[in-house]
Amino acid sequence: PPRKAHLDNILFQNLSEIKNTRFKGKEFKLYHRYVNSEIAFSQMDMAMVQAAFFASFTAFPDHFGAQHASNEELQSFVHVWRVIGYYLGLEDQYNLARLDEIDRTRSLLIDLGNEFVIPAFLNLDSISLHMLRIFSLGFNIDYHLAMYRHAYAHGYELKLLWSHFSIKQKL
Repeated sequence: PPRKAHLDNILFQNLSEIKNTRFKGKEFKLYHRYVNSEIAFSQMDMAMVQAAFFASFTAFPDHFGAQHASNEELQSFVHVWRVIGYYLGLEDQYNLARLDEIDRTRSLLIDLGNEFVIPAFLNLDSISLHMLRIFSLGFNIDYHLAMYRHAYAHGYELKLLWSHFSIKQKL
């Protein structure tokens, strides 16, 4: 639809602006080493899959509907994802769901987001956006809103995108 295409352009414009101002000159060496790796399927890939399902909720509970969850409840949630990581084939050293304490897990996940998620946002291209659009369609997710919420949780507000959201998206 034309509205989504318009928002896609706004999203690209907003990300480009952030990339050229807040991250000008930043290299994101870990991110580039990961995406340029010749290893076809690694423990890092599985850790990123695991993170996609639990990291945002765990690292930013206030932004993703768990503002009233206690640390003990979040630790239980992390334990479930530690087990899922095991079944995904993650070796313990690569399992992002740490059992020692929730604050260390949260810190690890925020660092992971800053080193891998933020540069992935900033390097979004039309193919990545198409994949995001198709994935979101299957789950009935507004991918523009999801991008905004994740960037905002990491401390980067996509103000231009927000200004073009409908009332429904802002609620």
